[in-house]
Amino acid sequence: MSVPLVKDPESPHQAQGGREQSKRPSIKNLLGWSAVILGGLFMFGTTMIVLYHGTKQETLEQMVRDHFRALYGIPMMSICSLLLVSFLRASAGPIEFELPFNIKFKGASGQIVLWVLCYLAMTASLIALW
Repeated sequence: MSVPLVKDPESPHQAQGGREQSKRPSIKNLLGWSAVILGGLFMFGTTMIVLYHGTKQETLEQMVRDHFRALYGIPMMSICSLLLVSFLRASAGPIEFELPFNIKFKGASGQIVLWVLCYLAMTASLIALW
């Protein structure tokens, strides 16, 4: 069976540059989502272990009661911020925005700055509403 050297220009799998588009997710996306999912499972597992064993030890139970938002709220806010930024990146493409005084963020810097802003906003709301 021979493979044609020139692709059909009407082919639905062909991009503008002549390269074929893949319908499979990239390894970068798979690794990113797996890190987010594993981080969430780790936090959930840690919470369950501490809650289960915390009822048997009075000091640990008292510490969890007194400092719950520091022990669980702050780390969960970081994971929620990561999920939000990852979801925006996956659905809308690269994150680019501009702040006053002509400061522009593109690519990875846009994601990092957006994550920091989301994290600070969520943490401030946790402190304000607790």
